[in-house]
Amino acid sequence: QATALHRNADAVVFLKRPNLNRSWTWTSPEILLERRRASVESRTTMVTPTDENFNDYKKAEKKALAILAEMKATSPKKTDIELALLVAIFELHKSSLPAGTIDSIIQGHLKQLSPFYAAKP
Repeated sequence: QATALHRNADAVVFLKRPNLNRSWTWTSPEILLERRRASVESRTTMVTPTDENFNDYKKAEKKALAILAEMKATSPKKTDIELALLVAIFELHKSSLPAGTIDSIIQGHLKQLSPFYAAKP
């Protein structure tokens, strides 16, 4: 990107040429500053992929807890609910992963969650 600086009696004007196929255009410093501010603001207010992933997770977690509440109303046996939830995880992955891999996924999640729940009273 080529940039040139031109001084006239009123102000410094920046001359920008985005690519070689376009003609030179005159842009005042105020316009450049405003464009820069808008660019910075859009980046600071934008949701990052990590934030978006976390928000998606929280929506799924909220739905899962609602389903758990329904399951508790259906069966008072915790073992029935536990097995049904594990079956749901296997059903989620069965078309694309072997059972051993699904087992590893479950074990990995348990290793991550156990310290979090161990710290709660």
